[in-house]
Amino acid sequence: MVGLIYVRFLLALPASERRGLLGAALVFLAGALGVEMIGGMYLEAHDGGVKAAPYVVLVHVEELLEMSGVLILLHVLLRRFADRVSLTVMFVGEARRAATPAAAGSRAGLPAPAMRPPIDGGEGSQGLAPQP
Repeated sequence: MVGLIYVRFLLALPASERRGLLGAALVFLAGALGVEMIGGMYLEAHDGGVKAAPYVVLVHVEELLEMSGVLILLHVLLRRFADRVSLTVMFVGEARRAATPAAAGSRAGLPAPAMRPPIDGGEGSQGLAPQP
């Protein structure tokens, strides 16, 4: 029933995203419904042996499928987000290099910002801070 509500939403998506979302739902439901039912049938046939190795394996396969479905969903959503938003990731070492006046001016194609000593001037201060 809930799936029928989202038919228009799915049809409005690009084909690759629609396939990804449907694939994620299929993998998730295979674990949540399919393997769960098999585990239930095993418990009924073996008098509730929840510590038996075959049942434990079924529980792990079920959880693996559910988590895989969620990961596929996250991959599709993040790929959709990345296609629409430009992000810049800078690691700490790169941030320090970019903070030097020469690097700041050359990277942005602008003159380097005026620099002044840090406000606290204590022992922990390193380098210069840009002026506002």
